Order: sequence, then C-alpha cells, then structure tokens
Amino acid sequence: MYKILALDGGDLRAIFQARLIERLEQAAGQSLTPNLYAGTSAGAIVACALLHMSAAKTVEFFLQDGLGSFCFS
Repeated sequence: MYKILALDGGDLRAIFQARLIERLEQAAGQSLTPNLYAGTSAGAIVACALLHMSAAKTVEFFLQDGLGSFCFS
C-alpha cells in the first residue's frame, strides 16, 4: 500500500494539522510513515517539518516561531 499525507494551507490550519498528527502518533504509539508528503502553502511547511522533526516539535515551532507567534501574541 502506498500512503500519501496531503496537508492543506491556511495559516492556523497548519497548527491544527500538526497537532492532529501529533495526537494520532500518540494514540498509535508510533510516528506516521507516509511514502509521500504533499502540501500547499503552510501545509507544505508542515510537510517539510515532519520530514525533519517530530509532530510535537513541529507544533512547538509553529506556536513559538511560526504562524502561531503572530496569531496568539
């Protein structure tokens, strides 16, 4: 089976998607392992981040340094 993780853009939606992936990984007890990552706009940033760090770190990045820092400060 070929697994694709496709993420949509849209500023705050990126944080929501990263948090959802983090919770799915926690529930499964393992990280997601898609064969292909795809995304548009902020979704592409999340997809790239997931290639290099955990979903929890991705959420932390968005909240501290990314889009969330502009929206929640």
